[in-house]
Amino acid sequence: MSEFEAVPESLSKSNWAKNLSSACLDALQRKKRAILCLTGQPGAGKSTLGKQIRKQGLPGIPRSRIAVIDDGVLSAPLLGIFNRRVKSHSNSLDELAPFEPYLAGKQLVVYISSRPERRLSACDIVVRVHCFDDERLRRLKERNGDGERRFQKSAAEPDIITIPADRCFEFHSR
Repeated sequence: MSEFEAVPESLSKSNWAKNLSSACLDALQRKKRAILCLTGQPGAGKSTLGKQIRKQGLPGIPRSRIAVIDDGVLSAPLLGIFNRRVKSHSNSLDELAPFEPYLAGKQLVVYISSRPERRLSACDIVVRVHCFDDERLRRLKERNGDGERRFQKSAAEPDIITIPADRCFEFHSR
């Protein structure tokens, strides 16, 4: 695996949605569907940011046009009132093909993964989410019985963007 090195633009807490939306809308000028990857170490806040995008949408991209795949799980609408959880865990380069039948009408696919290059060869936009180590450790301990072990394991890995993308951002979660 070759590593992709990019100098990311910073997303501030006050304008992250506007700037991220602008990058997504730019990508949608060239193609029917854009892929946004949220990456970073465990406990950095990737899932929290993805959940916010799924629930609120982005300026110019309503939430109904956004699909979020987090940890190999897509929450897909069923009959307009229920959500069905579609699971497809994989470490092979499948370009998210197992989810394709559930992506009709979606303009933006948000893929959340510490290592998105395992499933995707590239994406349109990537956001590296990060936070201070003490906060990351606290989050991991709070949600996982093996939080300390996961923290130690991830602390030894570089926290860099490893997937080719047209636009790269970084976002510091609290």
